[in-house]
Amino acid sequence: MLDLDKLIKEYISVKKNPEYDEGYKWSYVDNLPGIFSNLDNLQEDIKKVKAPNFSPHFMMRTGAFSYYIAEKPGVLRKIFADLFNENNDVEKRINEFIMAIKQDLNSDPKWGNKSYITVGVEDASFFLFLRYPDRHLLFTRLKPFKKFGELMNFGDQFTDTQNPGKRYNSWLQYCKAQLSPMLIKYGVISKYPLLDCQDFIFCMFQDAGKEKTGETKYEKNVVSSSDERDFSKLNIILCGPPGTGKTFGTRNRAEELIST
Repeated sequence: MLDLDKLIKEYISVKKNPEYDEGYKWSYVDNLPGIFSNLDNLQEDIKKVKAPNFSPHFMMRTGAFSYYIAEKPGVLRKIFADLFNENNDVEKRINEFIMAIKQDLNSDPKWGNKSYITVGVEDASFFLFLRYPDRHLLFTRLKPFKKFGELMNFGDQFTDTQNPGKRYNSWLQYCKAQLSPMLIKYGVISKYPLLDCQDFIFCMFQDAGKEKTGETKYEKNVVSSSDERDFSKLNIILCGPPGTGKTFGTRNRAEELIST
């Protein structure tokens, strides 16, 4: 079992690090007030959403969203209306959202790639979160959630891929009842407490599944010199958690190039 008190203190340190780069999530939500509150404006709202780093892959990055707006906005409007109906059980809404998209695209002769309809709980939670950021969890980038759940010895309902609605609701209730109050106790307070929960889990466990080096993400040293990175090739993608020197090293190398 993890020492949550210790982890939260480490998370607070991570957020104070100049390399912490997840703050855009709060600004993104603030810039979309009332998004999807009027589904008659669905096409205009979708243009505002774009595709932030935490958006789900299928609906936002495969063309499915654009396809629905161009070819069948009425179908998507009905699917969203059912998903956003807070009078109904959230587990049922999540499962029915996923099933509705899969069934519709599988039966649509214009949708070509029938083998790649991977809509899932991430898509449903993303839209629920945008519609109700004060009451729903951003349940995307799932590997950190999985790792956190394993280390906390959570039950199967937190990893049940056969029942995504139950999985989502288990995390939602845990964050509301336990994790959020603990974060607040240590002064992690924002306009969107459930986004604080997502950010904590993502920041502290985003290295889940990667090769272990014997260091935790918050024990890694900031790169002190651009010489420690290979800038000999173009189009380099720098990956890593906050505090590992992505911006620092790139800035140093840029200043070197400018001065030569």
